[in-house]
Amino acid sequence: MFLKLCIQRGLQSKEAIEEFLNPTIEDLHDPFLMHDMEKAVKRIDHAIMENEKITIYGDYDADGVTSVTTLLETFHILGANVNFVIPHRSRDGYGPNITLFQEIVASGTQLIITVDNGVAGVEAIEWAMSQGVDVIVTDHHELPEHLPAAYAVVHPRHPDGRYPFGDLAGVGVAFKLATALLGEIPYELLDLVAIGTVADLVSLTDENRILVQFGLQMINHTERIGLQELCNVCGLRLGEIDEQSIGFQIAPRINAAGRLDEADIAVNLLQSWDVLVAKDIAQQLDTINQQRKQIVEDMTKEAIKFSDDRKYVIAKEGWHEGVLGIVASRLVEKTKKPMIVLTIDQKNELVKGSARSVLGFNMFEILNSLSQYLDHYGGHEMAAGLSLKCENLQAFQAAFNEKVNTASLSKAPLVIDQAMTIADISIQALEEINQLKPFGTDNKAPIFILQHSIIQSVRTIGTDNNHLKLLATDGQQVLDVIGFNFGHELPALYNGEAVDIVGHVEIKEWQGKRSPQMILEDLAVEDLWIYDERKNQLQLNDFKDKECLYVVYNQELAQNITEQFPEIEVADITTLEQAKTFIKNCPLIFVDCPPSVELFVETIKGNESQALTLYFYKKDQTYIQGLPTREEMSMLYKFIVQHQNIPVQDGGQVLAQFIQIPLKRTQDILKMFLDAKFVTINGGVLNSVKHPSKIDLKTTATYQKLMSELQAEKELIYSSFSELKRFISKWIEE
Repeated sequence: MFLKLCIQRGLQSKEAIEEFLNPTIEDLHDPFLMHDMEKAVKRIDHAIMENEKITIYGDYDADGVTSVTTLLETFHILGANVNFVIPHRSRDGYGPNITLFQEIVASGTQLIITVDNGVAGVEAIEWAMSQGVDVIVTDHHELPEHLPAAYAVVHPRHPDGRYPFGDLAGVGVAFKLATALLGEIPYELLDLVAIGTVADLVSLTDENRILVQFGLQMINHTERIGLQELCNVCGLRLGEIDEQSIGFQIAPRINAAGRLDEADIAVNLLQSWDVLVAKDIAQQLDTINQQRKQIVEDMTKEAIKFSDDRKYVIAKEGWHEGVLGIVASRLVEKTKKPMIVLTIDQKNELVKGSARSVLGFNMFEILNSLSQYLDHYGGHEMAAGLSLKCENLQAFQAAFNEKVNTASLSKAPLVIDQAMTIADISIQALEEINQLKPFGTDNKAPIFILQHSIIQSVRTIGTDNNHLKLLATDGQQVLDVIGFNFGHELPALYNGEAVDIVGHVEIKEWQGKRSPQMILEDLAVEDLWIYDERKNQLQLNDFKDKECLYVVYNQELAQNITEQFPEIEVADITTLEQAKTFIKNCPLIFVDCPPSVELFVETIKGNESQALTLYFYKKDQTYIQGLPTREEMSMLYKFIVQHQNIPVQDGGQVLAQFIQIPLKRTQDILKMFLDAKFVTINGGVLNSVKHPSKIDLKTTATYQKLMSELQAEKELIYSSFSELKRFISKWIEE
């Protein structure tokens, strides 16, 4: 298994595998191969020798914070006169801000060095240069068509450079500058490099793999007090920290500072050697992160209400600018489409926000093609930031929506590395797989498929029951499986069901015990995809899915739904002929219980490949009411024969009360009498027919209809989910 995984990663020889598994720090590239590196180093050396004031201009995310800290510590070693400035996300925006640059120059700064930003800051940089203040740009973002006229532009993908690896994070570029300035590799800064690199989701191949691998070693043995305290509030133990610890625990707390507050406090934490100060800042970051989570949840729920299947730019006044990117990512997960989420600042007549994309839709290129509507934008293929005037918002929304609607978008394929059995997933096997770490962009954790697994138990977990927890078994061994944000699949699953499970595997440690666990990426039931949503009442939320077709058997109910929800598609099926010709290429939602099993089966034939959601609502159920008894029929008939001109304009309510038979059964018996020509109803008046023909009432159309309804309700409403799935599968096969 392990060797096959290596080959799949392009490691075709023993030497290649050894080099991949055991990289050395000597494998790092020469920093002077990077464009303008020598020029930048000479200018910085001059500034240090002349005691010029140097200002590091950073960014407010984890990559920016670690980039600032990396250069600050480097300059402190070199004895430089240095300070730093990080723009405020909502007040100053991303990248070089001319107002901040004016303040920096006014403070006596003679050299500005940007980290993790700068290539798009044409106006501010040119202004600073015109004032006699040199600007060195160090950045890794997409290069715009026109670069700023800076003193030096240090960038791994600069077209005039010779650097062999273009996917460094901002902190990676800062680290290369630090290496060039110091004349040696500053090992003590690798912990910062690992955090920024993992947080920025850059490719974990080549040089980044080396930086993160050695950086994780530094973190796990860190003497950096601020980092120790941050790990404490995250519940992390030194010696056990990996790339997931950074991505899900450390980086979000550092990012939270720049999202809701000032990113400076995160820099202060990473530089602090005072235990009390570090403990206090770490707790602040944890509190801010909790606030951030709540804001994201609230805004995401609100944004979902604004969005629909053809609206991809969502804007609202008052949304917190610091979490727009997270909300956009959540919407991309839900819609599988590119999304832009913006906040409207009416006071300044500006709209600002974040964009997130999907495979095959280059967000940076699209924004570049729509630059006539934008004031500022920057980023890369999958994510970007932007701002524009309020007056341009509507035109930009229309233009961007058109770009999405005409694009050929495809869901990113889930590449499965190998098929496995539960027996294959041992601690030893997982330890071998973990040699391929750190996992991340371009070095994903291997994805495995477990075929024909049986669900032993399944339930939802989490505050909102949005996660799925199941035990899978092969009949002998069991495996824990957790599916984050898969809670919505619970109605389609039941104990004993056969499924194919896809995901990556990891070692779970709990109370000193280690056991394998699969993190779910996808799953497929081996029969039909059926969602059990059977209900006694219909709610407004039951009719919000515009991508599904709602199948209704009751004509009056279908009309009511169409009138109340004109935006959804409703199919009204009342005859076998309609059911037999019903073929749709979309998921189906069955709103009410069909009057017969046969009608339902004919409806789904030809649509077996579609997901079926079952409401099966029915107001008056024959299964509960029961079929009319012979005694009830006899009692009602005797009463009718003995009386003349019985009023039934009220639907038979008075009659039912008088003879003490439930109204529904009274009405059903009267219909059976009418079928058999035992009675007549004229002008709302009921009378018996003299000398009627002898007919078995159970052969009447009404009784047969009731029998069909009862059988349908029994099998479709009152069966267990597992029985229902077996019934449907059996009907389809037959």
